[in-house]
Amino acid sequence: MPGDHPTAADDHDDAGLITVSRGDISRALSKRKPSLSELATLGAELALGPLQLAALLGGKADLRLTQEQADNLRASAASAVAGTNEAASDDVTQSASLCGSSGTPSGGSPTPTPAPKVASVTTTSSAFSETDAGTTMKSDTVGSGTVAIRRDVKGNVGTRAIVNAFALTYKGSDSADAHWLQFIHREIIGIDSAGTATPLVQAITSSGTRGGSYDLTQGGDATKFGTPVEANYNTDTTSSTDPFYEAGGANNRSAGETTIFDKPSAHAAVQTAFANGAVRVISRAHFDTFLVQTDKVTYHSSLTMTYDIASASTTPAPVTALNSAGAASALPGTIQKRFHAQFPTFNFIK
Repeated sequence: MPGDHPTAADDHDDAGLITVSRGDISRALSKRKPSLSELATLGAELALGPLQLAALLGGKADLRLTQEQADNLRASAASAVAGTNEAASDDVTQSASLCGSSGTPSGGSPTPTPAPKVASVTTTSSAFSETDAGTTMKSDTVGSGTVAIRRDVKGNVGTRAIVNAFALTYKGSDSADAHWLQFIHREIIGIDSAGTATPLVQAITSSGTRGGSYDLTQGGDATKFGTPVEANYNTDTTSSTDPFYEAGGANNRSAGETTIFDKPSAHAAVQTAFANGAVRVISRAHFDTFLVQTDKVTYHSSLTMTYDIASASTTPAPVTALNSAGAASALPGTIQKRFHAQFPTFNFIK
C-alpha cells in the first residue's frame, strides 16, 4: 500500500449527461483514417491530449457530456478534418489530462461548461477481496453521495492476507468522477530508559510511493503528535504521473462506488531508533485523504495508524484512530504546495 499499500469540487450531477463514444468521434472524422496533423488539430480544438484522443479512437474511453457539448464536439471534429479550425492557444495544447469540448458554438451561445480535467473512470476493479468489513468510524453525506471510513478491515490482495487495513468508500451515481487523493507523513519516536522521547531525524521512502523521499516529522513524543511541514508530506501513489491512490494502490471500483484500502507497516527505520538506544519506539503513519470530484476537493479525512513497539524483535498490531473528517473545499496550504511540487500538471486541484 503506498505508505506500504497492497498494490495490485463541485458535485457532478449525471442528470442530462449523455455518453459520446469513440464511435461517434470516428464517424465525425468522415469515413477515412485522419492524418497525424488532422489528429493534432482536432486534439487541440477539443482540449484533448494526444493520449486521450488516441484512447477515444482506439476504443478505450468514452466522454460524458451535455447534449450541447456533444453537438459542439461533433461539429468541431468534422471541421478539424476539413482544416477549418484555428490553432488552439498554448495553455490548452500544453495542458495535461484534459478532457472536454471545443469553444463557443456558432451563433454566440455561451461556452459550455468544461468537462473534467481528470478523466472519468468507467472501468471496474476488484483488487481487495474483503473477508471482514471491520468497523465504521464515520459516514457522511457528500453532495449526491456518501462517504464511509472503516478500520480493522480484513481481506486478500491476490494471495496476500491483509489485516488491520483501513478503507474509504465513496458511493454515489457520480462515482465515475470521484477520485481519492492521499498524502502520508510519518514520525518515529525513540523512548530511552529514562522516558525521554527523541524523534528520529531521517529522510525515508515508503514502499510503492512515487512522490519521492520525505523527511520524518519532528516535535512529537509518546503521546503528542509532531507538527508536519511541507517536506514531511508525500503524495501516496504508485504512479509517477497519476497522483491518485487508485493508480496502483489496492482499490475496488464499480459503477456506483469507489473504495481504497491501505495498511502501512511500522517502517524499517524503527530499527534505527532502537539502534540509537531506544527501549520503546512509537511509529505513526498519518494519512490525509481527500475526495476529488470533478477536479474539486469535497471531503477530507485525517487518520493516524500507530505502532507502539516494545522491542526491536516485536511487531504489535497497529491502532487506527480517526482524527477528523468532513466536507472540504481545498487542500491545506502546506499539503497543496508539496502536491503541486510533486505533480505540477495537477496544479488545477487546489
